[in-house]
Amino acid sequence: MAITLKQMRYALALKHHQHFGKAAEASFVTQPALSQQMTLLEEHLGWSIFERMGKSVIPTPRGRAFLAEIDKIVQATADVEEQFAQKDRQTNVQISMALIPTIAPYLLPNLLPELNKQLSSVSFAVGERTTDELVDSIRSGKCDVGILATDTNDERLVSTPLFADPFVLAVGAHDEIWGPVDLSKIEREKLLLLSEGHCLRDQTMDACHIGSELKQKTFAATSLSTIVELVANNMGMTLLPAISLRRETVSGRVRTISLESPGAGRTVYMVWRRSSPLHDLFERVSDIAKQVGKGLLIEDASAHQPHTIPVAKS
Repeated sequence: MAITLKQMRYALALKHHQHFGKAAEASFVTQPALSQQMTLLEEHLGWSIFERMGKSVIPTPRGRAFLAEIDKIVQATADVEEQFAQKDRQTNVQISMALIPTIAPYLLPNLLPELNKQLSSVSFAVGERTTDELVDSIRSGKCDVGILATDTNDERLVSTPLFADPFVLAVGAHDEIWGPVDLSKIEREKLLLLSEGHCLRDQTMDACHIGSELKQKTFAATSLSTIVELVANNMGMTLLPAISLRRETVSGRVRTISLESPGAGRTVYMVWRRSSPLHDLFERVSDIAKQVGKGLLIEDASAHQPHTIPVAKS
């Protein structure tokens, strides 16, 4: 038998009141119930905590030392309950968050300050992962929440849409292509893609009808910034998500062109485990991410001349 927290609390009540009846009343139990627990506790220890004088008691010398120690334990337990047991408080919580590389550099600079402002008692450990790595880390519990650009269709995960992120075609500043552009008619050999593992690569290939015969003929980069540099140097063209435009086109070295209807794009999602006890907190995080993300999008993401895009308000 192990000493229980209930027995510790009863023993401390008995020490305080020095009377079985009063200690039982203060503990909201019957006197026989309290007496039984004290008997079991003393039998487990093998010695008497209290010296009994009828219904009154006083601690034995060894009992005083024992009661002093369990008082620390009960107080520490009360402190933990105060810190963590209230539903309306998320105190000293650390959340691990992962984002895919085609979202992280554009969303995080505005999202993190807003999260710190609105959820000051929550700390966020943030990293980048490809889509497959992110989903695996959420499922395995290595990561708490993720932001990505595909719906996982996994019943074990909550997947809530944050905002739509339309695509535009990015070409060199002096390229002679004008819009709106029919993606089915562009020179697909000139299209620059991200490397394998990035969902934006697959989405671009689908939007531009790139088959397996062209898959290996296109340059593959590890970041959108690298691709934009190549586009700026007239080495090809690419599709850019709208959330990236404030950063990737600010120099005016590339020109963005709208797509002919129905166009193309992606939806940004936030995901977490359905079994997580922090569902309410993640809902708040998703609401904040939704507002920040929408604020970063440019209403008219296309332009026929190089242009500078104003910095988004946080």
